[in-house]
Amino acid sequence: MLTTHFVAISFYFCVLLQDGNSLRFVDEKNQRPELQLILNDGIVQGKKMFTEQLGEPYYGYLGIPYAKPPVGNLRFSNPVQNEKWSGVLQATHEGNTCTQDTEIIFHIGSEDCLYVNVFTKQSPSVAIKSLQPVTVFIYGGGWKFGQSNQTVYGPDYLLEQDVIVVTFNYRVGVFGFLSTDDMSSPGNYGLKDQIEVLKWIRRNIRNFGGDPNSVTIFGESAGAASVSYLMLAPKAKGLFHRAISFSGSSLCPWALSRNPLQITYAVATAAGVIEPRTKNLVKRLRKLDYDFLHFAERSAMLLDSINPMNGLSFAPTIEPDHPDAVLSRGPLEMLKEASLGSVPFITGFNSLEGAVFQYILDFLRPLFLSYEMPQRLIPSDLNIPTFHPDEITVGNKIKNFYFGLDPLAVANKTQILHFISDNQFLKGIIEEAKLRGKKAPTYLYQFSYQGDLGHFLDNQLRQVNGVAHSEELWYVFKNEDQRASHKNDIAVRKMFVKILSNFVKTGNPTPIKDLELQNLVWPEMLAGNGDLNFLDIDKKLSVKQNPRKSAMEFWNEIYKDYGRRPYTTY
Repeated sequence: MLTTHFVAISFYFCVLLQDGNSLRFVDEKNQRPELQLILNDGIVQGKKMFTEQLGEPYYGYLGIPYAKPPVGNLRFSNPVQNEKWSGVLQATHEGNTCTQDTEIIFHIGSEDCLYVNVFTKQSPSVAIKSLQPVTVFIYGGGWKFGQSNQTVYGPDYLLEQDVIVVTFNYRVGVFGFLSTDDMSSPGNYGLKDQIEVLKWIRRNIRNFGGDPNSVTIFGESAGAASVSYLMLAPKAKGLFHRAISFSGSSLCPWALSRNPLQITYAVATAAGVIEPRTKNLVKRLRKLDYDFLHFAERSAMLLDSINPMNGLSFAPTIEPDHPDAVLSRGPLEMLKEASLGSVPFITGFNSLEGAVFQYILDFLRPLFLSYEMPQRLIPSDLNIPTFHPDEITVGNKIKNFYFGLDPLAVANKTQILHFISDNQFLKGIIEEAKLRGKKAPTYLYQFSYQGDLGHFLDNQLRQVNGVAHSEELWYVFKNEDQRASHKNDIAVRKMFVKILSNFVKTGNPTPIKDLELQNLVWPEMLAGNGDLNFLDIDKKLSVKQNPRKSAMEFWNEIYKDYGRRPYTTY
C-alpha cells in the first residue's frame, strides 16, 4: 500500500545503480586535521557546511560504515559489527543506498549499504565538547524503499536548535525482511540494522559532541512503525531515551507481514528455486545475483495474493522465539503487557493521510468492484473466520458507516480517503498512544496545516481538503525539491521544529510558555476524564480532544463486539 509513497520520486535518480564498497581514504596531501575525529573504528574526515536559514556552520560526517556489508553469507543474516580501518576515512559523501526495487526503474542501490551520517555544530578542533542531545531519523517507504540522502533529509533546521542529527541506511524489501518463519531466516533484518546503528551511536556519538544518554529516535510512515517496534524490542532497550513517530505505528494493519513463508516461497519460485527445506532454500537464495533476486521479488509481488489492506508483503513479522528476536509475539499483545516499559513519546498523524492517493483514486475505481463484497473491508486482525455470519454483519457495518448505500465504485472521494486514513493509520496510532500513555508521558498531534511545503503538486490542485501522508516531513527537513516561499510555511516550520527540539532536549514539547509557540502548553494525551488530548498543528496551534471521535468509537465497538483475541495489530 505505501509503496506508492511519492517521496521516493525525488531521490530515485540521485542514487542509480550504486555498487561496490564505497569506502574512500584521504591521501596525505589532502588531510585536514581540523576536520578529523577519532572514532572507535578509526579516523574520519568530514566537511564543513552552513545551515540554510541562519548560515550557521556545521560539520557533516557522511558514509561511515556501522556494520559489515551484508553480502554473501551475511545476506539474510543479522548485521555484524564493523571492523576497524587504518588510514583516514573520507566521510564527505553518503554511502551506497540499500538496494531496492522501484516503481520507476528496475532497481537501484547496492547490498553494501550499512552506512551512517552524523551532523553536528560541534567543531572537531575543540577537544572538550559540551554534549548535545541526539536525534536519529529512520526513513519511511513501506520497508520497500528509502534512503538517508542529505538532498532529501537535510538536517539544517534541527541543527539550528542545537541538537545533533544522525541519519542512516537500513535494508529494505526482500533483503531486509525475507522470513521463512523459522530459524533458517527469522527475518526483521532491517529492524536489526536499526538496532545495530543505535549500538554504534552509543559507542561513538560522544566523539561528535553528542550525549549518549540523551538519544531520541524518530521516523515517518514505516520509519514511525519502526520506532514503535524498537520500543518493543528487548535488544534496543536503553539505546534511546525518547521517541517520535510521524504517521505510523506497529499497530497499523500494513505494518506486519502475516504470511512471510508464503511470500518467501513465491520469491523462490519466481527465481526458479524449488526447495521445500527452508535451510537449503535460504542457502540457494544467498547465492543468487542481487539483481536477479530483485527480478524474483518483483515477479512474486505481481502474483502475490496478500491483501495490501491487511499487511505489506515485506515488513516486520513475528519471529520464532530466540534471543535476537525483535518481535516474538503480536505487537498489540506486547504493548498491553504491564511489565513492558516505555519512554516519553510523541506520535500523530496528518489530517487526511489517505489523501496521498487522491490523484490516482479515479484510476483505481475499477478495482473497487472486488470490495463490493463488504467482507473485503474487514481488517484481518479482527480474526473473523471465513464464511462466519459475522463476516457479512461486520462488512455491512463498515460499508454503511463510511459509504452508506452507495457502491464503492461511485463513492465520494473524501469518504474513501477517510476510510483509508482511519483504518490504515488513525486507529492504530491512537490505540498505541493510549497504551503507551499509561506508562510514560505521551503526546498526540494532528498536522492540519495545508501549505505548499510537502505538497507535491500546486496547492491549488488539491482535490480534497486535508494534509496527505508525508507532507509534514518537509516542515522538519530541508529538501532540495521543497523550498518554503510563503511566510506561513516558514512560520509553521519554525513552530514544528521548535516543538520537536524541545522534546528532544527535555522530554516535554512545551516545557515553558513561549511566545514563538503562541504561549501554548501541549498537555499529555490522557486527560484522566476519558478524553484524549491532542495538539492541532496549523497556523494557530490549539489543543483539542478526541480526534475523529465518531469514527474511532465505531472501530472500538467493532473490535469489542466482533473481534477475536489475540489481535496482532489494531
